[in-house]
Amino acid sequence: MDTSQILQSLINASPLAIIAIDPDGNVILWSPAAERIFGWSEQEVLKRPNPIVPEEKQDEFRAFRQRIFQGESFSGVEVRRQKKDRSLIDVSLSTAPLYAAAGNIIGAMAAIEDISERKQIEKSLRQSEERYRKLVEELPVVIYSLSEDGTIT
Repeated sequence: MDTSQILQSLINASPLAIIAIDPDGNVILWSPAAERIFGWSEQEVLKRPNPIVPEEKQDEFRAFRQRIFQGESFSGVEVRRQKKDRSLIDVSLSTAPLYAAAGNIIGAMAAIEDISERKQIEKSLRQSEERYRKLVEELPVVIYSLSEDGTIT
């Protein structure tokens, strides 16, 4: 088994969406997890602009892409991306440049985790904490004192 077969098996087995783009932002790799998370098949996205970037996030995407093609990597950047049905999801994005044998950057690779459920749990927890804080603030304050004979007054 050669290295490319091992890497292909790893990409296919990964629970993370793995996507690669060329310098123009066109998809050159689309993993099975990317299809499962975002809804587009590999045939629908290959050699086309990355469909997961909503229109209002195109400037952000271009800025990230420019930095990656200058050799920068990112890990755990939280952004919103879109699914085929146009709904938005929260994802954690980790990226790195793809280098040719000659050392020049020929693309960018991204591993993407759907963190929507975690974000919803965090939101629910914040709301619960806020309700608890308000409840505690509304409790009446009762001050007791202890007399010299040990009785509470």
